[in-house]
Amino acid sequence: MTAQGSICASSNVTIDDTYKIADEIAQKSWQRYGDYKSKDRYTYNLIPSVRTEVTFPTCRDIGISYSRILLHDTMIKSHSFRTGTLDMPLCDCRNKEETVDS
Repeated sequence: MTAQGSICASSNVTIDDTYKIADEIAQKSWQRYGDYKSKDRYTYNLIPSVRTEVTFPTCRDIGISYSRILLHDTMIKSHSFRTGTLDMPLCDCRNKEETVDS
């Protein structure tokens, strides 16, 4: 006998249900992580929603470059400075920082 207003949970959970629940938990966790993390928000600023489908160009080289920009890991001087492979993030003219945006 169950108390009024209560329900009995099923003792059988399918593998498909298990995958679906795990997927929903992972998606919510990644979204929460992105929403509240204060450092390294470069990719989040470009694509703020988890599971956003990104359509890549058919040209492989351009697709690789785009992926590297999303991962904040290009050969641009500001990225090389951040990773410690350059002493300065300035462009060759030395007037401003070389970034994806400049």
